Amino acid sequence: MNHLTTVGCDTRADIWTFDDVDYITGGASRSRCIGLHDGSCDGIGCRQLPLPYGISRFRIPSVRNTDRVGNCSFNNCSYVFIVQKDQYTFDETDVYNMLNRSILVVLEWKVGTADCESSQKNRTSYLCKENSVCITSEYKNGYNCCCAPGYQGNPYLPNGCQALHDCTYGCVNTNGSYNCTCPLG
Repeated sequence: MNHLTTVGCDTRADIWTFDDVDYITGGASRSRCIGLHDGSCDGIGCRQLPLPYGISRFRIPSVRNTDRVGNCSFNNCSYVFIVQKDQYTFDETDVYNMLNRSILVVLEWKVGTADCESSQKNRTSYLCKENSVCITSEYKNGYNCCCAPGYQGNPYLPNGCQALHDCTYGCVNTNGSYNCTCPLG
């Protein structure tokens, strides 16, 4: 699961989805960054909200809660980002500078808008290649491909799923699997 995360003082971020015009408000940081604590995203300098699974398109406007922007005694830095749960730990210095940071996010993608059964009827646009299986998306329309058991590789490329080759210790490769014999003793 991902979280909408806001870092900064007096900063708010909202997320709007385009699918159902849903609106999730959150990420409001208090106007005064007094009492910052490393590791805490409780609303003082940092705020996190879980994002529901299945959002496919969204926009995130970031705004100030008050008119303090431009005030020399006020920190103008604010950051809004989506991050995988438990992959961001707030540091007090983040309210001043988050440049050159790497943050993990989980993205899921799908092919088209039809399920596997419908997609397989149109072989010219169906993307799962030989030795692969089609998996219909659980939450939204579309599908994904993966290599069949006993195969590995890229299921979207011709000949992309290759049989596993575990031919060590007397194993013999077969179509999509292998057989192994154990030495006596």
